[in-house]
Amino acid sequence: MKTILLKLLLLVSCFSFAQLPTDHIAEYRFTNGDLTNLANPGTGDLTGGTVASNLLKIDRFNVANAAIRSNAISRNGYKFTGTNNEISISFWVQGSAPTSGNQRIFDIFDSSGDGFSMRTGPSNTLIARFKNNGDDNQSSQSGLAIYNGDWHQVVFTIKHSPSGYDNRVYIDGVLHSNLSNGVDASNSSNFLSSNATFRLSPLSGSQGYFSNIDDIEIFNRELTPLEVYSIFLNRSPDVIYVNQNATGNNDGSSWADAFTNLQSAINSASNNDQLWVASGTYLPTAFAVTSQQTTRDKTFLLKKPLFIYGGFNGSETSLSERDINTNSTILSGDLNADDNTTITTVETTRQDNAYHVVTVKGNFSNGGELDGFTISGGNSNSTDRDLDCATDQTQQYIKERGAAIYANPDSAGRAIIIKIKNCVIENNSAIGMAALYSSNPCGASNTLTDINFENTIIRNNYSIDFSTIRYSASAFGIKSYGSLVNCLVYDNTTINEASAITLSANSSHVNNLNVKIINSTFSKNNGNTTVFNLNNAQKAVIANSVVYGNSGSSFANVGQSPTAQNNIIEGGFLASINQDPLFTDASNNDFTLQASSPAIDSGDNSLVPNAITTDLLGNQRVFNTTVDMGAYEFGSSSLSVDNFLNDDKISIYPNPVSSILNIRITSEVKKVIIYNLQGQKILESISDKIDVSNFSKGIYMLKVITENNRISTKKFIKN
Repeated sequence: MKTILLKLLLLVSCFSFAQLPTDHIAEYRFTNGDLTNLANPGTGDLTGGTVASNLLKIDRFNVANAAIRSNAISRNGYKFTGTNNEISISFWVQGSAPTSGNQRIFDIFDSSGDGFSMRTGPSNTLIARFKNNGDDNQSSQSGLAIYNGDWHQVVFTIKHSPSGYDNRVYIDGVLHSNLSNGVDASNSSNFLSSNATFRLSPLSGSQGYFSNIDDIEIFNRELTPLEVYSIFLNRSPDVIYVNQNATGNNDGSSWADAFTNLQSAINSASNNDQLWVASGTYLPTAFAVTSQQTTRDKTFLLKKPLFIYGGFNGSETSLSERDINTNSTILSGDLNADDNTTITTVETTRQDNAYHVVTVKGNFSNGGELDGFTISGGNSNSTDRDLDCATDQTQQYIKERGAAIYANPDSAGRAIIIKIKNCVIENNSAIGMAALYSSNPCGASNTLTDINFENTIIRNNYSIDFSTIRYSASAFGIKSYGSLVNCLVYDNTTINEASAITLSANSSHVNNLNVKIINSTFSKNNGNTTVFNLNNAQKAVIANSVVYGNSGSSFANVGQSPTAQNNIIEGGFLASINQDPLFTDASNNDFTLQASSPAIDSGDNSLVPNAITTDLLGNQRVFNTTVDMGAYEFGSSSLSVDNFLNDDKISIYPNPVSSILNIRITSEVKKVIIYNLQGQKILESISDKIDVSNFSKGIYMLKVITENNRISTKKFIKN
């Protein structure tokens, strides 16, 4: 992977958070009955004949003749070719459910019968089906509001992983846990292994789909929860500013008028908005439970999916300008700012600290993110709890776990999906699970917690009875998903259990636990003989990671082994390499690699998530063709700005553009590459005139390489 591409992808990631996805492989808008695949006209257009005028309908924007009534007319569209393991389809429906029998809205099946479909049935029921290599999984939900006569969005996403398929169903931008629970498959076979055609209302007669449909979008990848919600909103999120030193109107509209209280900004935000938070130490002010409102019950309360970014100095105009290393932004549970350096639950200066620094509570099914913060000073040391099934699920609580982050879906059918990125979680203490505790309320079924750590350091946390981090799943549809990617976990202490992490599931419901540990390093952790505790964790994945230099043995309960590939694990557990990884200076907490380390070029590139382009230091993640094991890439470096052209040496016009994009540059063009906002290459050329007329509407990134190998990147809009 070239370092130039790394820089481009970093720039791409700074724009992508606020945009609607534009990389459809098929798009059907039905304006005036148009059946054209707008993503690639002439390829994958819908068949079935002209739409009769009486079947043209008013769409969700109240525009006449902009949607159609399906009327059980079968129409074939886009054809998938070859092998496909990742697909998303978004569409809008309006109408009523059948009074008897089922109507198939769409399907995509290959020649072997593998594929997926959606049907509608009596009692306002939606049925999702996923069939793969002998697994025929279906889930249904009756009593849905999508049949109330209004337009509603439905999204079905499919993604393959080493442990099977993670399939999700969203309604109106929100993950539907019950519909999603039944359509996962635990096999690792390819999904579509031969050509498969998207078919709208594929069955004839009463089994065809009769109601209204609009805005079908098909992608050959998994849509993120944010993208799903952005399609539902048909808008990009707002930016809200926070700076504790701001003196303006304090309404969050600009840096000058920033909120000074972070919780006030959180409360004012709408789903998927961004909060940009300037450097400083912020203290919690919210209460998560009505009956528990002592000073120590204060917490940063997140009850809706937001994207909260720290690391600003208070003058930035783009996310890429922030410097999280220079502009430390701290979420602190040390309410009196008097903690000493002894981190235990009984230490005197910690007895006034918050029980939970961050509480993620409610329904986060469209995702969220905390990025660029230090989370410290929590002390979950009280045995006060109410987990009684007789208590309202939203009002149950526990104060002995989750000092840094406490995640609680708080009601049946809810999901919490959040990413903790570019953070440091340190100096938290708890009776159990000082860094992360995911709680499921008593009596709540079909819940999901999906907590993902990326480029994050977890250090110097103290727990007594349970690991620093614990992912736990069980029966009744209680799912625990998550990941640690490019993470460093060190100097954590647990007295009575594994020092770092526990992955645990009910033996009859192992598929409900799905955790991936990729390119992470675990060292100098101290526990009751173990670092990892694996209990019915065979659906977990541990890859490209280093577990070395911890107290005791590295694992326990490995009888139900997870998928493990390309690891260095002290003791040789899980068929790993049992060698010293040769950290640069572990005694001083430098876990980068020496030149002779066996971890160098010993990973598996295919196991690195597509979105991961840098290591924990921000350097190129894959260097010298093969990824290293652990959180750090040896010999890699970030790209110097000297490689880039100044903006005044290149211009593009017109912008926005509908057909020909012109590049004006003082040097000779060697190559032009265009990427979508997912980092996928769309086009490569050597011309300074680029025809983009066939591109879908949206925002793209243009990379220009000159004959002397200077680089420039530009953003343009296709209208």
